[in-house]
Amino acid sequence: MKRVTSVYIWVSTVAQANVVPGDPDFQCNILDEPSNLKPGEKSTFHFNMKIPNPKSSLRVEATWLNATHPENFVLTMKAIDAGESFKYCLILSDIATENFLCPLTPSLALEIPDLVNKESTVSGSDEASDTISMEVTIQNTFDLALQGTQLFFGLQVEIDGKEIWASHFDIVVDPNSWNPLSGAIVAEALGNDLVSPGFPAMVKASIQTPPETGHVYEINVSTSPPLGKEPALSVLALLPIVDAPNLPCSYSDFKVIDSSVYQSVPPTVTSKTFAFTLSNIGYFNDSTANTLNFTIGSLLMDRIDVVQNDTHVLTITAKSSGGIVLERVTVPFTVGIKNEYPVNKTASTDFCFVSIFTHFSFFSKRKYTGKDVPS
Repeated sequence: MKRVTSVYIWVSTVAQANVVPGDPDFQCNILDEPSNLKPGEKSTFHFNMKIPNPKSSLRVEATWLNATHPENFVLTMKAIDAGESFKYCLILSDIATENFLCPLTPSLALEIPDLVNKESTVSGSDEASDTISMEVTIQNTFDLALQGTQLFFGLQVEIDGKEIWASHFDIVVDPNSWNPLSGAIVAEALGNDLVSPGFPAMVKASIQTPPETGHVYEINVSTSPPLGKEPALSVLALLPIVDAPNLPCSYSDFKVIDSSVYQSVPPTVTSKTFAFTLSNIGYFNDSTANTLNFTIGSLLMDRIDVVQNDTHVLTITAKSSGGIVLERVTVPFTVGIKNEYPVNKTASTDFCFVSIFTHFSFFSKRKYTGKDVPS
């Protein structure tokens, strides 16, 4: 399998099927072009190419033409059938290109360098024998602000380095249809829920996401102390675990958009809200393909008022881009015995958290390799 990708502004002087002087008649027909897509929706369309050339080098490119909206993607392009003129020399499963890894791209190109039509010199060869059928899978923008916008998608065909055909069609982003985040948050302490003052309290969590969706979401992480006590569980970070094949680019930017600090000594961060774009390509059918996994790091402050056996609670709240609460769960942590540090207390506390959290995050960021692509 050969993958060729390109990201640039594609300009064609050919508005419809065209014939290069001296070349046999080439025809291309788009069969089922999509005209309306939901935000984040995946769509597949097909086209047939009649190629009567005796021998040629073929290149087909599928491209979103809206250069200002790179959130539109081309996921796959492949041959699904070939006429008798080509079947003898083509292995259809090898005539394919795909991209399911970050960065997803608005363009894919497929090349067949040595395409020989064995019936080209036979009189009366029918059109079906000279035809190769193709399939393209695209995905619409995840930007909700573009609902109702008209986008453009184009196909271009080159034979022996010359553009011989190009066309485009319009796609409107459906302004009234979207799939909300669904499925409960599952969260639990990562490791021990008995935490010594000055040590990290870690949480592992997951959310099931609906296929073929794209939205901006918010996850708020907050902490609360026992009744009558001061906050002592400080929120530090949220880290995604990159291991879901349908969510290859969901973790590009977890921005902190809001936070609250309790003015203790040292200060305690009692709340942080993280915003992120969740994009589910909806291509893989594995049971874990739609699971957004993430880790939350917090620190139990080492203060005189942090008493053994007290319970401090970490709360995770997921919201839609409209601020609607979708799910809320809590994870309790119990204060354990106090451990002494061999060096300066403040420096050791920082080093302890950074070392453990960095170690965990490094080994949890498993990049999906693109293997086991469904046929």
